[in-house]
Amino acid sequence: MSKKAEQRTLALAEANRRLEHASLTDPLTGLANRRYLNRQIQADVAQCRRAYRQPPQPGLQRDIVFLMADVDHFKQINDRHGHAAGDAVLQQFAQALSGLIRESDYAVRWGGEEFLIVARNADARQAGAMAERIVSHIRDQRFRLPHGAQVACTCSVGVAAFPLLSSDPEAAEWEQVVNLADAAAFLAKRRGRDGWVEASAVPGLSSADVPDLLAAAREDIEGGVSQGLLELRGSQRPLLA
Repeated sequence: MSKKAEQRTLALAEANRRLEHASLTDPLTGLANRRYLNRQIQADVAQCRRAYRQPPQPGLQRDIVFLMADVDHFKQINDRHGHAAGDAVLQQFAQALSGLIRESDYAVRWGGEEFLIVARNADARQAGAMAERIVSHIRDQRFRLPHGAQVACTCSVGVAAFPLLSSDPEAAEWEQVVNLADAAAFLAKRRGRDGWVEASAVPGLSSADVPDLLAAAREDIEGGVSQGLLELRGSQRPLLA
């Protein structure tokens, strides 16, 4: 191959790489998009399930923790300061999330002012600490607007871990666990925002209980607690027990 032909081949490969990267990236924030998530998550879930089929090892972190972070009162920012200001807040919010997660994790622009963090090879027992770190950092940050002013923002975070049942990693799909995290984020907003709620299955449930658990999360997540299906923990005032 001639040098010119080799250069053209390399240039074409680089152009294709850039196109591929753009197709997997949210153009506003630079985070991964849902297409990237759908492409990556199957491998993450398969690895998690494989780990759960093996005897537990001390110190081994094998869960996937999903954290749904939603910027509070985002519409007010757009209404008061304009959409360019709203875009600036989303960009800085995304940068903050990127700085708070491990290299093995990734953040996804879920839609609008919602962001999904996927913490791989994690310990579900540390999920609340992850959420608290995000909420506290955003509360303390000031977001710069295009015209030079700064605004304070808060966020609400919903948390759920995969597998939903540690005794049966096949009992629920990852999408259902993300929906549970989303329902938990909505509850965090209802309870006053600027906080987090973690939702998990009550220990001892079987796969036969999962449809009722997921239905409760969709319809009335607090009702799932009173039915003995869900446990809720959070940073805000005491949740139902």
